[in-house]
Order: sequence, then C-alpha cells, then structure tokens
Amino acid sequence: MAKKKTRTKTRKKRKLKIGRLLVVILIPALLLGGLVFYSGYKNALKPMQEKSEEVSFVVQPGSGARSVANDLEKAGLIRNANYVYLHIRNEMPVSVMSRQGGDNRRYSE
Repeated sequence: MAKKKTRTKTRKKRKLKIGRLLVVILIPALLLGGLVFYSGYKNALKPMQEKSEEVSFVVQPGSGARSVANDLEKAGLIRNANYVYLHIRNEMPVSVMSRQGGDNRRYSE
C-alpha cells in the first residue's frame, strides 16, 4: 500500500513538472511568434519607397485578393503578398466580399 501512494505522488510530481515545463516553454514561444508575425505584418504594410510616385497597375476583372496581392508583389509595389492578403481579408467588410471557390475571396460588383 505504501508503494502505491509513493507511485501516485511521483506521478503527480512528474505531471506538475511537465506542466510547468510546457508553460515555461509554450508561453514565451507563443509571445515570440506573435511578435515576429506582428513586426512582419507592420513592415509589409509600409511604403516601398519614402517618396511616392504614381504607378499604373491594372486589376483584371474577376481577380481574387490573393492573385492581386501576388501580382503587386511581382511588380515590386508591395513587400509581401501574404501579409497584404491577410490585411485585405481582415479589413474589408464582409458585405463587400463574397465567397467564390476555395479560400479566395473576390470583390462583388
């Protein structure tokens, strides 16, 4: 009976150690990941150049937000298409966007 109690206590202590270790590692990792994502997001939305100049860019009818962001990145007008796509998805009102195929949201006219 005494062995059983010590085994149970040992298991509880082991679970507590594992739980503490997870908290000590997981929380800083999540905070660091969030910080990295946030700084990348903010950097991606900054202008490419200090001085602005007018540039023509044609968006083809029916193009989705992802393809427009990719085309803008290829043209050198934005820093990162993925962050801009996330920005478009988060900032556009749902009433303006409609679901059409896959995860590509397209503007309804």
